[in-house]
Amino acid sequence: LDGYEKVIPGHGPVSDREGIRRFQAFLRELWTQTEAAARAGKSLDETLAAVRLTEDAGYEAMRVPFVLNLDRPFVIRRAWEEATGAVKPQGPAAQPGG
Repeated sequence: LDGYEKVIPGHGPVSDREGIRRFQAFLRELWTQTEAAARAGKSLDETLAAVRLTEDAGYEAMRVPFVLNLDRPFVIRRAWEEATGAVKPQGPAAQPGG
């Protein structure tokens, strides 16, 4: 995380190193809880009821009318789907060598 002062994302507000660290902490918390629920064989509904996120404090849901609603239930569901294998991870980390 060295070498930059600002992060200009494709959507959302401009951020900085601390903002990236906060987002990484949120992703770790999200994955840790949903992956544990998946390993325990919990259903999606059980997982939605059990996951207690705190690292997303201050974040707002991103909405694109009629297309997308990136809110807490969405990100929990998506993480649970990846953890259970219901969907395959996408993006650079999912690619060989990524």
